[in-house]
Amino acid sequence: MDTIEIRSVLQDLIIRLKDAEEGFTTIANGTRDVKLEKWCRKFAEDRHEMHSELEEYSQSLSGDPTVKTSILGEMHRLFINFKLNFVDSDIPGLVDEIERGASKLLKDYENALASVELPTDILSTFISHKTVIEVELERMLEMKKNYLTPK
Repeated sequence: MDTIEIRSVLQDLIIRLKDAEEGFTTIANGTRDVKLEKWCRKFAEDRHEMHSELEEYSQSLSGDPTVKTSILGEMHRLFINFKLNFVDSDIPGLVDEIERGASKLLKDYENALASVELPTDILSTFISHKTVIEVELERMLEMKKNYLTPK
């Protein structure tokens, strides 16, 4: 196992998870929909716990993880802020943005799992994180259906 490659994969996911955490926080702080706000706060907390776990793994491999967001993540949050400020009632549109971000994060986990041989504990954590993200994405898509269903 290549420790440098593992630390690099961990760092990439830490940044993506921080992007996701900030994105969920942005939506939670900007929406007037109580249900969406509650879910986004929960998902932001989950992403925080996930990147904290990965930071610990990196440190255990003599890494010095940097917890920051990416430029693409910042641009995505600007777009979300625009939607929140000018299309506030567009909950399905916000869920579309959540879906886009979650799908990208899932792809990043899949790439990480395929790109480097991982120790069992990190492998197990990656699979666990991926499962949580998939379940949360399904919940958000179900919520979107409820908003689109005529009452």
